[in-house]
Amino acid sequence: MRPFLKFFAVIYIPVILVLLWVFSYSASRMTQSGRNELLAEMRNMWQILSQYENAPDFSLSSHQRVQQISKRTTLRITLIRPDGVVVDDSYLEPGQIPSMENHATRPEVAGAMVRGEGHSIRFSHTVKQDMLYYASRLSDDMVLRVAYPMTYVAAIQSAWRSHVILSLIFLLIATGLISLYLAKRLTEPLYQLDEIVRQVESGKEDIHFPAFKDPTMSRISGLIYRIYHSMLNNQRKVKDERARLKQILSTMEESILLLDGESRVILSNENVEKHLGISLTQGKNVLDQVSNLETLAFLRNILQSDETYFPRLNRGGRFFEVYVRDIGTDTLIVMHDISERGRYDVFKSELIGNITHELKTPMASIMGYAETLVVNPSVTVEDVNKFHEIILNQTRRLNNMIGDMLELHRLENTSKTIAAGEPAPWNEIVDELKTQYRDCGKKLRCSGTDDTLFIQREHLNSLLVNLIDNAVKYSTGNTVAVELTHSEKTVAISVSDEGPAIPADQRSRIFERFYTVSRSRNRERSGTGLGLSIVKHIASLYRGSVSVEENDQGGNTFTVVLKEG
Repeated sequence: MRPFLKFFAVIYIPVILVLLWVFSYSASRMTQSGRNELLAEMRNMWQILSQYENAPDFSLSSHQRVQQISKRTTLRITLIRPDGVVVDDSYLEPGQIPSMENHATRPEVAGAMVRGEGHSIRFSHTVKQDMLYYASRLSDDMVLRVAYPMTYVAAIQSAWRSHVILSLIFLLIATGLISLYLAKRLTEPLYQLDEIVRQVESGKEDIHFPAFKDPTMSRISGLIYRIYHSMLNNQRKVKDERARLKQILSTMEESILLLDGESRVILSNENVEKHLGISLTQGKNVLDQVSNLETLAFLRNILQSDETYFPRLNRGGRFFEVYVRDIGTDTLIVMHDISERGRYDVFKSELIGNITHELKTPMASIMGYAETLVVNPSVTVEDVNKFHEIILNQTRRLNNMIGDMLELHRLENTSKTIAAGEPAPWNEIVDELKTQYRDCGKKLRCSGTDDTLFIQREHLNSLLVNLIDNAVKYSTGNTVAVELTHSEKTVAISVSDEGPAIPADQRSRIFERFYTVSRSRNRERSGTGLGLSIVKHIASLYRGSVSVEENDQGGNTFTVVLKEG
């Protein structure tokens, strides 16, 4: 609305001011013309009156004559001596004339005495109204003055106002209507263009572009239309490219983070939030969105360093390989999670060390006794047989260790999805176990329902054999108990011995590779240290778990929970 009023004011106010000035100037000229016309008429009247005889003293006959003229013409006639004394005045009675003031100081009288004539417009206290005075000096130095009421000029002005005010009102109305029309004509296209611009700014796509009669406005509208549709096409292309880029980034294993020169987030993928544990908002400073001190230090280390490659950065126990690239004023950060590789490197290093250490002991024993037999031929037959038995036992131990390592390697490389294959009847497995451990020196007591288990028989046998072997080797009791619980596709197997109990501080470590507590339990029958690791891997293959607790007999109860395939 404001532009419309502004255009209307710009058009209307100057026109109004010009009209008022014109009418004011016309009124002034009209009034001045009326005065000049009246003054000319009074000069003519003065010429006529100057022909009469004018005595220096009051004459009743002359007074009656000028009174008659005043009645017919409303002209005031005054005769004044050179000293300013009024001799006669047609508007007064004879008795009033002697009491009149001296008129020597009257402007028109003074002008007549000095210049020969004078005139003025002023209020007359004698007749109580505005008068136009004209005075001129006679030949005998007396001054004859004529005066006419300003009613003539007032009548002219009144007649002028009665005609002109109506004309002025008409012109004001006409000018206002014309100004309104012109303002609307000029502002309506601007309003339409402004509405188009507002819709463009709001992001509206379906915008109506009206047709303009004015060629200039039509060209401007056409230009905006072309720019707008070009912008829409570019926005669609950018949107499609962003969608494709986002889809590409979402499929990448790396964390992608693009920041501007002020560290504000331009682009990121889901892995950034997953790896850093934060939720990012585009357009905001990435450091302002981080509340975790470790993550904040991690990002500051990357952003404030001049390095472009970080081979190994730690955050929350996870390791990242980070690349930093400058793209103009923006910064691209690519983070690759190498935690698995790091853990594998650690595991590989530990495994090689453990294997080397565990294999070194039996190999050293075999080599020592074999060297003794070769170098010392005087060894007695009894010692030879003893050495042969030791070499055989160490060879068996070495063979068992290699077999367990191969079994563990096979389990670690087994697919996470396990198919049961043929079902495994529990009664058959129990019969095989009783036959296998008939001469082990322990009583094997098995219990459980007469069920068929959907667990691979090979894995079930390996699991049970390792747990029973562990109980047979390390238990000082006479009984090993095996119990099965089967319900809702969950298989729970527990193997209990009669002690001694595994110390509480070592229970969390006994499932590690090559870890044994043989020195605290049974020094004569130490195992390879891989059996419980094999049990743990079988449990993980079946989405289960393994645990150990001290039982009522002072021994250990190993419990394995498996989910049937």
